[in-house]
Amino acid sequence: MAKVETIDFRSFVKNEWRSERKRDHAFKVVALGGGLFAVLAPKLAYAQATKADNSFSNIYSAIMNLADWICVGVLIFAGGMWMLGHRSKALEYAIGCCCGYLLCRHAIDIRDFLKSI
Repeated sequence: MAKVETIDFRSFVKNEWRSERKRDHAFKVVALGGGLFAVLAPKLAYAQATKADNSFSNIYSAIMNLADWICVGVLIFAGGMWMLGHRSKALEYAIGCCCGYLLCRHAIDIRDFLKSI
């Protein structure tokens, strides 16, 4: 559970408040890597979508390519959190990533199964 931090409302409105906790260098590196990944991932997906006509299969493969890279990024972030000692949060992110990736990959299979019921 996260700690509750109380700040003065007037200083918050004036944008003069500062957090007492300081982020360490490793967290900044992980945050920078995540930011770079978020900027570059759509470029990879759109490059795949513009090779041919915009049929469903090309769009679907581009979205799946994006899902692959998002999964890699989240798992790298979870690994970084594990290295910094936040094991429970890292496991939460890793399990959520794996479950979400399985749902993305098998969305059409799930749809076909539900249509057959």
